[in-house]
Amino acid sequence: MNAEQGSAKAGISRARSQGKRFGRPLSLSQDQRAQALGRLASGATVSQVARALATNRQTIMRVRNALTS
Repeated sequence: MNAEQGSAKAGISRARSQGKRFGRPLSLSQDQRAQALGRLASGATVSQVARALATNRQTIMRVRNALTS
């Protein structure tokens, strides 16, 4: 490991210890996720929920499946 890699690892460790998040941002907020689950529970279809929240069906299915796993 060279000096640059060591410095990068140290910076990443420091950021993680400060609570920084890495990766792609979530497409739905926690409130929107709760709203999606509520609509699904009340009988709305995945497509209807996706349209209402201006997202795609796969995102709603991922939220639904995360609840069951």
